[in-house]
Amino acid sequence: MHHINILLWWWLCTRLAASMSVPPLGADPRPEIESVVSARVFVVPLHMQTIPVIRNNATVSSRSIFYGELSVGNPPQAIRVVFDTGSGNLLLPSATCSSESCLAHTRYDRKASKSAYDVEPDGALVAPGARSRQALLLRYGSGKARGPAVLDKVCLTPAEETCVMMRMVVASEMSAEPFMHLAADGVLGLQPGPSTLNSGLNFLAQMQEQHPEIVSRFAVFLARDGDQSTITFGGHDDRYADSAFHWIPVAAPQDGYWQLQVKAVRIGNTIIDDCGGAGCRAILDSGSSHLRAPVSLARAMGALLTRPGPGEVPQGTAPDCSTVPGPGLHYDFEGFSVSVPASDYTDPRPHNVTSNSTPTSLALSCRSAVLYKDYPGLPGPKGQRVFIWGKPVLQRYYTVYDWGSSVVGLATARGAPFLSQAEVA
Repeated sequence: MHHINILLWWWLCTRLAASMSVPPLGADPRPEIESVVSARVFVVPLHMQTIPVIRNNATVSSRSIFYGELSVGNPPQAIRVVFDTGSGNLLLPSATCSSESCLAHTRYDRKASKSAYDVEPDGALVAPGARSRQALLLRYGSGKARGPAVLDKVCLTPAEETCVMMRMVVASEMSAEPFMHLAADGVLGLQPGPSTLNSGLNFLAQMQEQHPEIVSRFAVFLARDGDQSTITFGGHDDRYADSAFHWIPVAAPQDGYWQLQVKAVRIGNTIIDDCGGAGCRAILDSGSSHLRAPVSLARAMGALLTRPGPGEVPQGTAPDCSTVPGPGLHYDFEGFSVSVPASDYTDPRPHNVTSNSTPTSLALSCRSAVLYKDYPGLPGPKGQRVFIWGKPVLQRYYTVYDWGSSVVGLATARGAPFLSQAEVA
């Protein structure tokens, strides 16, 4: 009996130690939840739209959006939205909006919904016969939309677990750019709750409040070909990952952005920012087509990412800079780097540059498609450098966003190209 008690005591101690153990750096902080709820993952298919950017009657570049369908109201109205990790509110065009950008889309009809309520942004019901209501102004890059708030039922899928009652902005005005050219009708912001005007206007906050049984995670897979992209809620699908996940804490989650603290930024083996001083942050933005970097790095990054243009190409074939080898662009973390190959950051169109080595004094050059912009209005330390991760990172990595534990998981996405030795170095 004495030996049995010792064995029992040893078993209890080992179980207790296991329950109190801290996951190793980079490990999934909630593995026990992930295995239990794998059957409760809800999938929304996404479609990619490529929009040409035209200047002086010539296509100079393109941008891409990924959108899916949700339903709003009772009876449900099917509306297409961009699932955007870079914003925090649900924006829909109103049936009363008569601007050209609204008329080009399916518009939400508040009067056709039995579950809709006119509300102020703070949730207070609008008094019957009220002559005025507070309108909210939302900005999206160079565009904007304005309109009042409406409370209604929003569903990601037919499953009731994916439905919430939430406040949305129903636009009575929408700028031509970017909305006029979008296949999507509106935008569903997926930033964590603190970034929005209040939690009643935030989809993730309402999911957490109204469906606490659903794991507080969503995952984004952006395919390179065809309509195979997805966003899943309640967990992720390991079939979209070609590597183990690396889990990185969200920096300053109270700021309300999916942002990660970066240790250094490299091009090949050359450090272009050691992220000292106020530091560097990378913000994951599924609504962005590009990578963005601080203006102060434009000259250094441009010089290192630019290469001589392609050589001879078959007659009738346009030269393609994305096939020209170049160094990898790396964002370093503790024991892990997010790396973008040259094919993903390069503008495919070659540019003419002056040269003394050719008879015509012109030569083809391949440049990166990285955009340079500062974000002084973002919360955080003064002088911090902000990098935006759009499509080039999010197509290469399968990303998981856990708003309950404030972590982001990254794994190499299925079908992502391997980096060459030159790009790794």
